Amino acid sequence: MRSLRVYSTLALLTGGAAGSCTIDRSPDSDPLISIEDGVEVATPPAIPAPFDPRYEWEFRALREIPAGGPGPGHDPLVFNPARALPLRNGTLLVHDPQADAPLVILDPTQRSALYRFGRNGQGPGELSPLVDLSENPDGSLRVLARANRQVLTYGPDGTYLGSERLEFEEYPFKSLPAPDTEGHFVEVGTRGPGAWVRRVARVELDPPRLLPGVELAEPAPGARGTGIQYGRALWSVVGEHLVTMRSENPTVTVHDLSGNLVREIRLPLSRRTLSESDIQEQISLHGPIARSLEPGPAALTNELYAASDSVFGMLMSALWRAAEDPRSFPDELWWRLFSLHGRYIGMVRVPEDVNWLWQGSDRFWAFSVTADGEPVIQELMLRRKMVE
Repeated sequence: MRSLRVYSTLALLTGGAAGSCTIDRSPDSDPLISIEDGVEVATPPAIPAPFDPRYEWEFRALREIPAGGPGPGHDPLVFNPARALPLRNGTLLVHDPQADAPLVILDPTQRSALYRFGRNGQGPGELSPLVDLSENPDGSLRVLARANRQVLTYGPDGTYLGSERLEFEEYPFKSLPAPDTEGHFVEVGTRGPGAWVRRVARVELDPPRLLPGVELAEPAPGARGTGIQYGRALWSVVGEHLVTMRSENPTVTVHDLSGNLVREIRLPLSRRTLSESDIQEQISLHGPIARSLEPGPAALTNELYAASDSVFGMLMSALWRAAEDPRSFPDELWWRLFSLHGRYIGMVRVPEDVNWLWQGSDRFWAFSVTADGEPVIQELMLRRKMVE
């Protein structure tokens, strides 16, 4: 094994009018890099305490589309959108599974719906509730309906152009679009002895087929506890990389889109132990969903997010936090941000009651409700918070 320190410059995210934002760098904050069995291993130094103002980021709203419609007596633009995709011409493709026509193309400038199309169902050419969206170079649209195991194609105006069947036996759990618009990633699993065996596979669209992909790590032998407490396999597509981890294990794996392991990141985070008083506190905050908790080790996180094309976020809350974090954590959701090279970036508070529709570079689309109770679709930018 050999070790070295890496001091290369890492440009991160864009701060709009404030200019390009980068984190202050020093040799003491760069990860230690080692090579083990031909794989690069990055070990960040101790992570600064949560809420250190030098490492705080924020979501800034750039624009809003009122989702409730133009006025009384009119149908809303959307009911409860689940996915979105910014299109090259500046419009926004939205999947609204509760609508009769569940696909809608919105004009963010005019705050209006240009086209409504698609139909729900389980048959050929129909959409299941869980889909992912992509745009072809010629402007046509592809929709992966993973429960239906098919890929549907539409013209730029929503004209239905046909569908192709995906032939695979495994059960689909989750999917995300690939960054090059030529496919998707889907988590599939088969029922093994006592547990699911899962992998993240690339969906190639021409012709539609599932490539081998990356197997997700299984729980340690003898692991106990509920999925919400610990033991979940997590993954996300971050730029041109596939990032995976287990919710109870502070080791993150980084693969290229072909499934080759390129780096491990060993985070300096320690699991904490849930006590009976911790569980009662969670029940008072979250109700029945917390009643499945048991005294014992707790998860470090319960989800991974793509925060940019080179940064991923780990969900952090009163329940999902490390032993080093303050006990009196507020009843809020935060992301811990890390670069794909293993550098700690900072923390950002997640807006309340937000449903993420699309994430890419430093821009996000989300569905939420304003303080006045009005549903809106927002375009958000992630940027470093300016310290006064």
